[in-house]
Parts: sequence; C-alpha cells; structure tokens
Amino acid sequence: KRAKPSAGLLHKLFRFADKPGIQTNLLEHNLKPKDADEREMIMKNGQLVISPGALVEPMELVQAILRYMDQIRQMEQVEGAEIDETVVGQALEDCRIIAKMARVQVELFYPEAELNDFTEALTPVFQPIMQTLSQYQRKE
Repeated sequence: KRAKPSAGLLHKLFRFADKPGIQTNLLEHNLKPKDADEREMIMKNGQLVISPGALVEPMELVQAILRYMDQIRQMEQVEGAEIDETVVGQALEDCRIIAKMARVQVELFYPEAELNDFTEALTPVFQPIMQTLSQYQRKE
C-alpha cells in the first residue's frame, strides 16, 4: 500500500524538524507548480482539466496535517498509550511550524484565493491551542 504524496511529504518534513532549510526545500519542490507547458490533462470531477502541476496540492497538505493532528489526539486518548502531553505538544507544534512554512510557499506560487483557502482551513485548528503550543517550541 502506498501513502498519499501529501502524507509522505509531511513525514519527510517531520524527519527534518531540526533542519528548516531542508524543510523549505522540500516544501518548495513539492508545492511549486510545474510550468504550464509541462502540465498534463487529468480527470477531475468527471471533467478533463489541466493539472495544477504540483507534486502536492496545498489543500492536500492541509488534509494531511489535519489527519495527523487528529491521529495524535486519538493516540493520547488510548488508555495505556506510551504517549504523554509533551510528545503530543511537540507533535502539534511541529505541525504548526510546517503549516507556517508551507503557507510561505503557497503565497509564493499560488493565487490569493488559494492562499486564503489554505489559511482559513488551518487557522481554526491552531488558534485555540496557540497558548499551549508556545511551551513546546524546539530549542535551537
């Protein structure tokens, strides 16, 4: 079974949590659309359209982040799980940092409407936990 490209990208970004330069390169490589002449025709909702051309679409990355955050919260609820508040807090803070870095790339390569969709999809998820997450920031 093969993971979705967005989930694969997210896992790579977590592995390089202490290397923001590599994370930025990974995000650019995966989120940057191909040039118009390199794009192909694809079926989307029964319509033949030109692919946006990115390896990972911004909203696909949003969905991967949301799924991961949900999985972390579910694991925390499992009785006898070897996961504590610090691990959960660090994982959620890493998600927030990745989302911020991805937003920069989306702003560079996509129209304002897509940037707004990206931001609006993630803001309600992080806003309620911002105060708590500040205590889990990685030390440099």
